[in-house]
Amino acid sequence: MGKFLEQWRASLRSVTADQVNAAWRKWMKPEELQCVLVGPGMEEAKKTILADAGTPMHYQKDAQGNVPQKPAALLETDRAVDRTSFGAKDPQDVEILPIDKMFE
Repeated sequence: MGKFLEQWRASLRSVTADQVNAAWRKWMKPEELQCVLVGPGMEEAKKTILADAGTPMHYQKDAQGNVPQKPAALLETDRAVDRTSFGAKDPQDVEILPIDKMFE
């Protein structure tokens, strides 16, 4: 297993963004995508998703209270994610479950 894992990790590092995007377009069906969000504040998250509101990225501040500089490409990706809709329209499109019911 050790050799396989080493080789897999090395291969993974060589995958380009274009290859990932091509695989996504070939294999993924966004209209059938289901997401699981876990954490506190899920009622608020549901409201945000149903309102199709933006979800801007927030980065942790350093010890001086400043957000470290981020590369322009990362910030552009963040803006694209912020503009991406979950596509949920009706309250039944977003289900909130207590953790003890999650795997029933």
